[in-house]
Amino acid sequence: MIRMGFAQTAATRVMPLLTRLLIVAVLLPLGWRLAFSSVPFSSAESARLQELGVTTAGVDLGKVRSTLPGGKDASNNALATATAAGGPIREGRALYGISLTADRVGLPAPALAGWVTAFLLLVGSVLIGLGAFTRITAMFIALLSATAFWVDCLPALRSGYWSLDGAVLVHTGAHLALFILCANLLLLGGGALSVDALFGGSARGSKGKGHPVSGGGRKSGGDGRAVEKE
Repeated sequence: MIRMGFAQTAATRVMPLLTRLLIVAVLLPLGWRLAFSSVPFSSAESARLQELGVTTAGVDLGKVRSTLPGGKDASNNALATATAAGGPIREGRALYGISLTADRVGLPAPALAGWVTAFLLLVGSVLIGLGAFTRITAMFIALLSATAFWVDCLPALRSGYWSLDGAVLVHTGAHLALFILCANLLLLGGGALSVDALFGGSARGSKGKGHPVSGGGRKSGGDGRAVEKE
Protein backbone atom coordinates (compact mmCIF):
# COMPACT_ATOMS: atom_id res chain seq x y z
CA MET A 1 0.00 0.00 0.00
CA ILE A 2 2.84 2.38 0.81
CA ARG A 3 4.52 1.70 -2.51
CA MET A 4 1.25 2.11 -4.39
CA GLY A 5 0.55 5.41 -2.60
CA PHE A 6 3.98 6.77 -3.48
CA ALA A 7 3.66 5.70 -7.10
CA GLN A 8 0.22 7.26 -7.39
CA THR A 9 1.43 10.52 -5.84
CA ALA A 10 4.40 10.63 -8.20
CA ALA A 11 2.19 9.91 -11.22
CA THR A 12 -0.45 12.52 -10.41
CA ARG A 13 1.61 15.27 -8.76
CA VAL A 14 5.38 15.03 -9.03
CA MET A 15 5.99 13.87 -12.62
CA PRO A 16 3.52 16.26 -14.34
CA LEU A 17 4.98 19.15 -12.34
CA LEU A 18 8.55 18.19 -13.26
CA THR A 19 7.54 17.84 -16.91
CA ARG A 20 6.00 21.31 -16.90
CA LEU A 21 9.02 22.86 -15.17
CA LEU A 22 11.39 21.24 -17.66
CA ILE A 23 9.41 22.61 -20.60
CA VAL A 24 9.43 26.08 -19.05
CA ALA A 25 13.19 25.89 -18.46
CA VAL A 26 13.69 25.26 -22.19
CA LEU A 27 11.05 27.47 -23.77
CA LEU A 28 11.16 30.63 -21.65
CA PRO A 29 14.85 31.55 -22.27
CA LEU A 30 14.47 30.68 -25.95
CA GLY A 31 11.39 32.86 -26.38
CA TRP A 32 13.03 35.69 -24.44
CA ARG A 33 16.11 35.54 -26.66
CA LEU A 34 14.04 35.58 -29.85
CA ALA A 35 11.95 38.55 -28.73
CA PHE A 36 14.46 40.78 -26.94
CA SER A 37 17.98 40.04 -28.22
CA SER A 38 19.48 41.52 -31.39
CA VAL A 39 21.54 39.72 -34.01
CA PRO A 40 23.28 41.02 -37.17
CA PHE A 41 21.93 40.24 -40.62
CA SER A 42 23.88 40.12 -43.86
CA SER A 43 23.10 42.42 -46.78
CA ALA A 44 21.27 39.64 -48.59
CA GLU A 45 19.23 38.77 -45.51
CA SER A 46 18.36 42.41 -44.92
CA ALA A 47 17.24 42.81 -48.52
CA ARG A 48 15.07 39.71 -48.33
CA LEU A 49 13.49 40.86 -45.08
CA GLN A 50 12.67 44.16 -46.72
CA GLU A 51 11.01 42.29 -49.60
CA LEU A 52 8.94 40.35 -47.07
CA GLY A 53 7.82 43.62 -45.46
CA VAL A 54 10.22 43.80 -42.51
CA THR A 55 12.11 47.08 -42.24
CA THR A 56 13.45 49.38 -39.57
CA ALA A 57 9.95 50.92 -39.43
CA GLY A 58 8.36 47.60 -38.46
CA VAL A 59 6.36 44.91 -40.23
CA ASP A 60 4.32 45.96 -43.26
CA LEU A 61 1.04 44.15 -42.58
CA GLY A 62 -0.34 45.23 -45.95
CA LYS A 63 2.47 43.48 -47.77
CA VAL A 64 2.05 40.44 -45.53
CA ARG A 65 -1.64 40.21 -46.47
CA SER A 66 -0.76 40.52 -50.14
CA THR A 67 1.47 37.43 -49.92
CA LEU A 68 -1.36 35.27 -48.57
CA PRO A 69 -3.55 33.24 -50.98
CA GLY A 70 -6.17 35.57 -52.44
CA GLY A 71 -4.39 38.65 -51.09
CA LYS A 72 -4.39 41.93 -53.03
CA ASP A 73 -1.47 44.12 -53.95
CA ALA A 74 -0.89 46.53 -51.09
CA SER A 75 1.47 48.91 -52.89
CA ASN A 76 -1.05 51.75 -52.67
CA ASN A 77 -1.99 51.05 -49.08
CA ALA A 78 -1.24 53.91 -46.69
CA LEU A 79 0.24 51.56 -44.11
CA ALA A 80 2.46 49.98 -46.74
CA THR A 81 3.60 53.41 -47.95
CA ALA A 82 4.49 54.49 -44.41
CA THR A 83 6.35 51.27 -43.67
CA ALA A 84 8.19 51.37 -46.97
CA ALA A 85 9.99 54.46 -45.68
CA GLY A 86 11.92 52.21 -43.33
CA GLY A 87 15.33 50.97 -44.35
CA PRO A 88 16.78 47.47 -44.39
CA ILE A 89 17.52 45.87 -41.05
CA ARG A 90 21.25 45.43 -40.47
CA GLU A 91 20.77 44.35 -36.88
CA GLY A 92 17.44 43.36 -35.41
CA ARG A 93 15.48 40.97 -33.27
CA ALA A 94 16.58 37.36 -33.39
CA LEU A 95 13.04 36.30 -34.30
CA TYR A 96 13.56 37.69 -37.81
CA GLY A 97 15.88 34.77 -38.37
CA ILE A 98 12.80 32.56 -37.95
CA SER A 99 11.10 34.64 -40.64
CA LEU A 100 13.97 34.01 -43.06
CA THR A 101 13.79 30.28 -42.37
CA ALA A 102 10.02 30.26 -42.87
CA ASP A 103 10.47 32.06 -46.17
CA ARG A 104 13.10 29.56 -47.29
CA VAL A 105 10.78 26.57 -46.77
CA GLY A 106 7.74 28.33 -48.22
CA LEU A 107 5.59 28.83 -45.11
CA PRO A 108 2.79 31.44 -45.41
CA ALA A 109 3.27 34.94 -43.97
CA PRO A 110 6.97 34.45 -43.13
CA ALA A 111 7.30 38.02 -41.86
CA LEU A 112 5.04 37.12 -38.95
CA ALA A 113 6.46 33.64 -38.33
CA GLY A 114 9.11 34.89 -35.91
CA TRP A 115 6.62 36.93 -33.90
CA VAL A 116 4.19 34.02 -33.71
CA THR A 117 6.99 31.70 -32.57
CA ALA A 118 8.20 34.09 -29.86
CA PHE A 119 4.64 34.66 -28.67
CA LEU A 120 3.93 30.93 -28.40
CA LEU A 121 7.17 30.31 -26.52
CA LEU A 122 6.73 33.13 -24.01
CA VAL A 123 2.99 32.85 -23.38
CA GLY A 124 3.09 29.06 -23.62
CA SER A 125 5.85 28.93 -21.00
CA VAL A 126 3.76 30.93 -18.54
CA LEU A 127 0.61 28.86 -19.13
CA ILE A 128 2.41 25.52 -18.89
CA GLY A 129 4.29 26.66 -15.79
CA LEU A 130 1.00 27.53 -14.12
CA GLY A 131 -0.74 24.46 -15.50
CA ALA A 132 -3.45 26.62 -17.09
CA PHE A 133 -5.05 25.47 -20.36
CA THR A 134 -2.34 22.84 -20.28
CA ARG A 135 -3.62 20.51 -22.98
CA ILE A 136 -4.33 23.13 -25.64
CA THR A 137 -1.06 24.96 -24.89
CA ALA A 138 0.91 21.71 -25.10
CA MET A 139 -0.76 20.98 -28.44
CA PHE A 140 0.43 24.29 -29.92
CA ILE A 141 3.95 23.83 -28.56
CA ALA A 142 4.05 20.27 -29.90
CA LEU A 143 3.01 21.53 -33.35
CA LEU A 144 5.69 24.22 -33.16
CA SER A 145 8.31 21.65 -32.19
CA ALA A 146 7.22 19.32 -34.99
CA THR A 147 7.47 22.17 -37.51
CA ALA A 148 10.94 23.10 -36.27
CA PHE A 149 11.99 19.45 -36.54
CA TRP A 150 10.65 19.28 -40.10
CA VAL A 151 12.46 22.47 -41.11
CA ASP A 152 15.77 22.13 -39.25
CA CYS A 153 16.40 18.44 -38.64
CA LEU A 154 14.62 16.37 -41.27
CA PRO A 155 16.86 17.51 -44.17
CA ALA A 156 19.93 16.51 -42.14
CA LEU A 157 18.40 13.14 -41.22
CA ARG A 158 17.93 12.31 -44.87
CA SER A 159 21.70 12.27 -45.27
CA GLY A 160 21.96 9.49 -42.68
CA TYR A 161 21.42 9.34 -38.94
CA TRP A 162 24.85 7.91 -38.12
CA SER A 163 26.64 10.62 -40.11
CA LEU A 164 25.01 13.54 -38.29
CA ASP A 165 27.18 16.21 -36.74
CA GLY A 166 27.16 16.24 -32.94
CA ALA A 167 25.42 19.62 -32.71
CA VAL A 168 22.76 18.56 -35.21
CA LEU A 169 22.21 15.32 -33.32
CA VAL A 170 21.68 17.20 -30.05
CA HIS A 171 19.35 19.63 -31.81
CA THR A 172 17.34 16.76 -33.25
CA GLY A 173 17.08 15.01 -29.90
CA ALA A 174 15.97 18.26 -28.22
CA HIS A 175 13.11 18.72 -30.69
CA LEU A 176 11.99 15.12 -30.28
CA ALA A 177 12.21 15.27 -26.48
CA LEU A 178 10.20 18.50 -26.37
CA PHE A 179 7.57 16.99 -28.65
CA ILE A 180 7.28 13.89 -26.43
CA LEU A 181 7.00 15.99 -23.25
CA CYS A 182 4.27 18.13 -24.77
CA ALA A 183 2.47 15.06 -26.08
CA ASN A 184 2.54 13.68 -22.52
CA LEU A 185 0.88 16.84 -21.19
CA LEU A 186 -1.60 16.79 -24.06
CA LEU A 187 -2.71 13.28 -23.16
CA LEU A 188 -2.53 13.40 -19.35
CA GLY A 189 -2.96 17.09 -18.51
CA GLY A 190 -1.01 19.22 -16.07
CA GLY A 191 -1.48 16.96 -13.05
CA ALA A 192 -2.91 17.64 -9.62
CA LEU A 193 -0.61 20.62 -8.89
CA SER A 194 -1.96 22.89 -11.62
CA VAL A 195 -4.48 25.67 -12.17
CA ASP A 196 -6.54 23.31 -14.32
CA ALA A 197 -6.87 20.88 -11.42
CA LEU A 198 -7.62 23.70 -9.00
CA PHE A 199 -10.62 24.95 -10.97
CA GLY A 200 -11.66 21.51 -12.14
CA GLY A 201 -11.28 19.81 -8.76
CA SER A 202 -14.51 21.16 -7.28
CA ALA A 203 -16.47 19.98 -10.30
CA ARG A 204 -14.96 16.54 -10.12
CA GLY A 205 -15.54 16.40 -6.38
CA SER A 206 -19.20 17.33 -6.75
CA LYS A 207 -19.65 14.61 -9.32
CA GLY A 208 -18.21 12.10 -6.90
CA LYS A 209 -20.54 13.21 -4.11
CA GLY A 210 -23.61 11.04 -3.87
CA HIS A 211 -25.92 9.61 -1.34
CA PRO A 212 -23.96 6.91 0.47
CA VAL A 213 -25.53 3.49 0.72
CA SER A 214 -26.42 2.89 4.31
CA GLY A 215 -25.94 -0.36 6.05
CA GLY A 216 -29.69 -0.88 6.18
CA GLY A 217 -30.24 -0.19 2.50
CA ARG A 218 -31.72 -2.51 -0.06
CA LYS A 219 -29.91 -5.03 -2.17
CA SER A 220 -31.08 -7.03 -5.12
CA GLY A 221 -32.06 -10.58 -4.49
CA GLY A 222 -31.44 -13.47 -6.80
CA ASP A 223 -34.93 -13.18 -8.35
CA GLY A 224 -34.39 -9.46 -9.13
CA ARG A 225 -36.60 -8.19 -6.28
CA ALA A 226 -35.32 -5.68 -3.75
CA VAL A 227 -34.65 -7.34 -0.44
CA GLU A 228 -33.98 -5.59 2.84
CA LYS A 229 -30.34 -5.93 3.86
CA GLU A 230 -29.95 -7.63 7.23
